[in-house]
Amino acid sequence: PQKPIPQRKPFARLWPIPVLVAVAAALALLLPRGHKGAAPAETNQAETVATAAPSDVAVSAKTVVADLAGMTLEEDGTLRAGSAAYAGLEQKALGTFTKRASPFTTADGKSGIVLDVHFSLSDAVSEYPRAGITLPVSAEYATATWYGRGPQENYSDRKDGAFIGSYTLPIPALETPYLVPQENGTRTDVRALVLHGADGRTLHIAATAPFAFSLSRHTTADLWKSKHPVELTDTSADGGYYTLNIDLAHRGVGTAACGPDTLPPYRVYPGEYELRLYIW
Repeated sequence: PQKPIPQRKPFARLWPIPVLVAVAAALALLLPRGHKGAAPAETNQAETVATAAPSDVAVSAKTVVADLAGMTLEEDGTLRAGSAAYAGLEQKALGTFTKRASPFTTADGKSGIVLDVHFSLSDAVSEYPRAGITLPVSAEYATATWYGRGPQENYSDRKDGAFIGSYTLPIPALETPYLVPQENGTRTDVRALVLHGADGRTLHIAATAPFAFSLSRHTTADLWKSKHPVELTDTSADGGYYTLNIDLAHRGVGTAACGPDTLPPYRVYPGEYELRLYIW
């Protein structure tokens, strides 16, 4: 069934916050050399930890501030809400984020990185929208192939009709164009994701455990603030970038606009979340 148009209730206002948490700690900037578009502005940049990947892709560990809340990742790994966060959460520590990257070589001799990410989410809020990372990838990639649930969007509490298999779609077709801009296009229980460029380049992402991903021409901040699709900005235009989300955990959709909210088993609570990613 189609996701209902949401009523932006108090909890909904938490979405930009940990677009905020898990989301805000974006790990990598994956832009081929000669990229024409500008990536999102970065602040509080962490040190580069690796540059091992295909020769046309620079992979580094950097921090991108939360879309709306101005969240920062401090030197000791603390995730802190910014001054624009939901009332009462301004400047509060929402947990910690740590990462470790090391080089590896695939069976066919390609270089890549192993990326271990760990979130420890505090009880500053009772639950979170997601725990994961966000990064820009070059719009020179045209299609996405994944092994997981599909082909349509699916969420932890809305996925029985999306069967596990191998699917390929043009990246813009991964989006679901709701009349009210909102979170959309997630695919769950994914084991591997490959982005394909028109010139034959590929970007592979695999993990030791199933994850969720979405790829969008619009930033989370833009989806949040826009009331109509015509207000959205296409960041992929003119050689720009897509926003890639990789989630260790993602809150279910529920039916709060016209029924019960997300059931407890499909919510993201304070606690520990970790994942190992292979990128090449």
